[in-house]
Amino acid sequence: MNSIVSQQNKTKRGVKMRQFVSTFTLIISIILGSHSPGGTTHSEMEPSPKVYLNHFFLMLDAQTYKDIEESDFIKKEFAYFEKRTTVVNNEESYSGAYIYGENTYFEFFDESKSQDSSTTGLASAIAFGVEKKDEIKTIQKKLKDYKNSYMVLRTRELNGVQIPWFTMAAVFYGNQGPDVMTWVMEYHEDFLKKWHPELLPKTPGIRRKDILKRYAAKIEGPGLPGDKTLKDVIEVYIRLNPEDLEVLKEELSVLGFAYSREGNKTKCSGTDVSIVIDPIDGVNGKITGIKMSCRSNKVKDKTFVFGKKSRLVLHEDKTATWTFE
Repeated sequence: MNSIVSQQNKTKRGVKMRQFVSTFTLIISIILGSHSPGGTTHSEMEPSPKVYLNHFFLMLDAQTYKDIEESDFIKKEFAYFEKRTTVVNNEESYSGAYIYGENTYFEFFDESKSQDSSTTGLASAIAFGVEKKDEIKTIQKKLKDYKNSYMVLRTRELNGVQIPWFTMAAVFYGNQGPDVMTWVMEYHEDFLKKWHPELLPKTPGIRRKDILKRYAAKIEGPGLPGDKTLKDVIEVYIRLNPEDLEVLKEELSVLGFAYSREGNKTKCSGTDVSIVIDPIDGVNGKITGIKMSCRSNKVKDKTFVFGKKSRLVLHEDKTATWTFE
């Protein structure tokens, strides 16, 4: 869900992405009017609200996707898991596999289901989030001071009715953005009031934890059976060409991330997640792996292989790593 596309024919999250990009670009162009950057420097900007990781998405080859969706360990022990088709803004739909933690989640898409041959290979993006009402407005202003940005409400269908889901803010790059795009989102205060309100939590808010508890309850039923192994994503590993790295690093600094060097890699550290970027010339940028915190290490030092290259490894220190190539 929640996709913003960089290099708009290269990054796609489902069968409707090309149509979505065309419509979305037109709307944002009208909103912005022009694409010239603002004149405010980073040092002149007010401090950011706390920005957290919300989720990421990743396109996978067909065999890897199939192995993950058929894994008993993933579905029954590792995390709350579902396959779903989402209809957004009454015009866009996409289908994928979803893996939910406590505050963060990720979604996988089968690249073979894409109708656009330009999306062959992996495509990915990262969504961040805020957890207090109207903080998204501050984020949008900060992004606009840095470079032209936009803010838009996304809705989600339930029983044929579109209900307010979240507001998102992002930099508008047109066709010039980095391969791995990012945006920030704030859940709408009415979303959980209207989306399966009979399920937990009984006093819903706009925190990521509230939303994911509702998603888990939708999968498991009114009474959740207990915690799964996965807790949260704590590091995301990306490869980018050096030019895109600098663009992403600047954008993350606007959102309050601090960066440091780890060898030739750049580590951007935020409130609850670090983005580790490996600069590689002449490649399409993408997410290559993640590190997660876990509640249990009862399957410690166990490796699960999906497809030819993807490996999930659980470690003794209650962490897990998942590589995708």
